[in-house]
Amino acid sequence: MHDVSTLIKTLSRDWSDKRSVKECLRSKAVPCPEVRKAMMLADEEVEVSYQQVTEYILPSLSQSGGTLEMLTRFATVFRFLQYLLEKNDNNQRIVQLLQTILANTPATACSDVNFAYNGDLAETAIHQKQQLALFAVGSLLRLNHYVTRKPFLLSPVWKGICDLAKVLGSLPPEMSQMATKYLLDLMNDGFMSLPTAPDVTKQIFFIKVLTFLVGRLGVLLTLGGDLHESLSERFLKTIYFLRGLKMAVIQIGDKALQQGVDQVTTKTEKCVSTWLAKRQQDGLASVLQLLMVTSTLEIHKSLDLAFVQGRSLTILEVLERVIANDAQRSQQDIEHFLKLIEELMFDLLPREWSAASFDFQNHLLQSITTIVDGLIVCDLCLQMERTAFHYLLIRWLSLNDVHPFTGELLITIIQLFTIEHCYYDQSSSFLSLLVKLSTDGRTSTELRSGISNCLSRLLQSQIRDKVKSLLVVARNSILKSTHRKRKLSKHHTHQTLLFGDVAALTRLVVTLPDNNAQLPAESNQFHQSVIRASMMTNGLHSLIDLFLQRGSQIEHRGRRCADLGVLILRRIRESIEKENRPTTADVVRLCRVIELCESLVTGKISPLELERIRVLGVLGQAITEDTPSTQLQKLAKTFYSLLAETNWLVSAYTMTSFVRFASTVPAVHKRFLAECVPPKAQGLFKQRLSGQIQPIGLDDAHMLRARCATRLMPQRHRTSCLLKKPNKISLALGSFVISMPTQEGRNALVVFPPGDDSIRDIEYFRNGEESLIIQELHGLASQPDGSCHMVLRERGRS
Repeated sequence: MHDVSTLIKTLSRDWSDKRSVKECLRSKAVPCPEVRKAMMLADEEVEVSYQQVTEYILPSLSQSGGTLEMLTRFATVFRFLQYLLEKNDNNQRIVQLLQTILANTPATACSDVNFAYNGDLAETAIHQKQQLALFAVGSLLRLNHYVTRKPFLLSPVWKGICDLAKVLGSLPPEMSQMATKYLLDLMNDGFMSLPTAPDVTKQIFFIKVLTFLVGRLGVLLTLGGDLHESLSERFLKTIYFLRGLKMAVIQIGDKALQQGVDQVTTKTEKCVSTWLAKRQQDGLASVLQLLMVTSTLEIHKSLDLAFVQGRSLTILEVLERVIANDAQRSQQDIEHFLKLIEELMFDLLPREWSAASFDFQNHLLQSITTIVDGLIVCDLCLQMERTAFHYLLIRWLSLNDVHPFTGELLITIIQLFTIEHCYYDQSSSFLSLLVKLSTDGRTSTELRSGISNCLSRLLQSQIRDKVKSLLVVARNSILKSTHRKRKLSKHHTHQTLLFGDVAALTRLVVTLPDNNAQLPAESNQFHQSVIRASMMTNGLHSLIDLFLQRGSQIEHRGRRCADLGVLILRRIRESIEKENRPTTADVVRLCRVIELCESLVTGKISPLELERIRVLGVLGQAITEDTPSTQLQKLAKTFYSLLAETNWLVSAYTMTSFVRFASTVPAVHKRFLAECVPPKAQGLFKQRLSGQIQPIGLDDAHMLRARCATRLMPQRHRTSCLLKKPNKISLALGSFVISMPTQEGRNALVVFPPGDDSIRDIEYFRNGEESLIIQELHGLASQPDGSCHMVLRERGRS
C-alpha cells in the first residue's frame, strides 16, 4: 500500500458509525469541514495528493473491499476535488480529475435503487457498486454549488449525474427531487440574465446551454418519481418560459438561433408529456389546482410575453386532456376549468395578440376549439345547474370594460358554442335565452349589443332558420304587447331604448321577413323607430333621420350614438356597392351623416373612423353630374384632413379609399380631386394611380391591432365561485316586515313568513317596543336595472 500524503489524510473521514448511503450523504455543508481544515496546508501537498488520487485511490475502487472502506476512499476523492475548487486551481486539471472520477465509478443496472440507497451497508454487499454510484450522484449534486461560479463544470457535472442515473435505471425520490430543484434554479438564473440586446452570439450561447439543461431535466423526469407540490409549481413556471421562448426578447432572425430555439421547444414538450403522464395517473384535478396557483409570477419585464404564451399553451394542453378524459368531474374541477378558460379569454390571449407571432393564428384557432369543447363539457356535466352556467356566459357577454380583442373573441366562442350546443341539446335552451334577452326591455345596452353581435353571426350559420324563427316570435310578441291597453303591472316589460339598443335591435330585425304588421301609435318613440326601421322598406332612411335628429343634440352624443353611426355607414356602403345609386338629395343627406360622424369620432383609430373612410371610398359611385359643388368642396376638405393626418395608418388607409373614389367619380368633377390631396401626399397619389405602388390592404383586424393596448379585464369582474348553487329564498305575499333601528340612524328590515306563529315571534322580537310597526308584503315590482321594490302596507290597513 502506498503512503498517503498529509493532505489526503486530512481529507479522509471515519464513517464507521454510518449504516447507509443516505447517512453518508446527509451532511450538505459546502465546503466540507475537512476541506476547510485542509486549506491551511502547504501548496506542495497538492501535486503529491493529485498523484495519489489518480494512481492509487481511484483505481482501487474497482478492487474488492468493504463497502464502508470503498465509500471512504470515494469521499476522499470528492473532498480533494472540492479542495481544488476552493483554491481556484487549474481549471483543466479540475475537469480532468472529474472525468477520471466518472470513468472509475462502478455502476451496473439495479433492480432496487431505493434499497441500495437506504439499506444497511453491512448487509448489501451485492449492491456495493450501486451504492458507490448513488454516492457519486450525491457528491456530484453537492458540487452544483460550484457550477454557478465556474460554468466550465456545468457539462461534466450534470452529464455525469444523468449518465449514472441512466445506468442505475432510476433515482431515489430524495435525490431526484434535489437534482430537479438544482436544474430549475440554473434555468431560472439563466432567464434572469438573458441578454436583452440583439447580440446574436450571446443569445446562441445561451440557447445552447438552455438546450443542454432541458435535456438533463427530461432525463431526471423520466428516471425520478413524481415531483412534490412546491417543486411542481416551480417546474410549471419554468415550463411557461421555455414554451414561450420565441416571444421573449431574443430576436429570432439568425438561422442558428432559430434552430436552437426549436430544439429547446422539442425537448420542453417531452418534459411536459413525461410530467403530465405521471400526474395523470392520480387524476387531473391536482394539475388543474397547480395551474390555478401558478397564474402570477414576478418576472423580468422582457420575459412577460414568454410567460404568457407558455402559460396559455400549458393551459390548453391540460384542458384538452380534461376534455378527452371521461372520468367523473367534481364541482371544484369544473370551477377551476372555467376560471382557466376565463383567464385565457380575458387575460392571456389578449396580451399575446398585442404582439402576435407568426404562429398566433394557429394558436388562436386551437384555443377557440378547445374553449368551445370545454364549455360543452361543462354544460353537460352540470345537469340541474345548467341555468347557472348559461347565465355565466351571459355575464361574459355583458362586460364592457375588456380588451377590444376579448370582445371579438368572446362573441366568436359564444357563437360556436351555441351552434354545437344546439346539436347536443335539441331544446336549444341557451339560444332561446339569448333571443329573449335581446328583446327584453330590462336588458342592459352592453349586453344587448353583445347578444346582437352574436345572433347576427348565427344568422349567417347553419342554424339561421332556428334563430330566425325565435326572433320572429320575439318581434311579434313586442308588436302585440304595444297594441294592448296600458295597465298597472308589477312587472315592467319595457324601458326607454337608447341609441345602442336601437342599433342592436335593428341589426337583428332587418333580417326578418315582413309580415305587414301595423305599427302601434302609442308605443314610445325609440321603440317605434326600431320597429319602423325593421319592417318598412325605407328602414335605412328612417335610421338616417333618427341619427341626424338625435346626433345633432349634444346631450345625446356619445359611444351609443357612435355605434349607431357605424351601423348606418355600413349599410350605406353595402347599399352603394350593390349599385343602388342614390339620388342627389340622398347624397346630400349622406354627406351630412359623414360630417356628423366626423364630429363624433373620439379617437382617430376607431370603428366609426374606419367605416367613415370606407364609405368615402365608395361614395364616388354615388356622385353624379348634378351633385352640388358645395358638397364636393366638403368632401375635398374631408379627404384633405384625413390624408394630412400624422397617423400613418389613417393616411394610408384613406389613400386606398381615395384612389377608389377618384376612379369612379364622373369626369366632369375630376378637377376638384387635386383639392383633396395635400402637397406631401400628391406624389404617392400619382404613383398609386399609375400602379407603381400597391395598396397596403388594411382591414378591420389591422386597424383593431393598431388601436389595442393591453387593456385587460379588471380583476373585480372575475368570480370566485362561478357555479355555486344559490340558496333560493321565497318571499310570499302576506309576509310580515318590521323595520328596526341599528346604529347611526340606519334601519334594517326583518321579514317573517305569513302565519300566526310569526305574529308571536314578532311580539317576542320587539319585546314591547311599540315603535316597531308591523307591515305586510303586498306585492313586488321589478325595475329596469334588475332591482326589485317591495310594496308594503301597515298591518290592519287597506
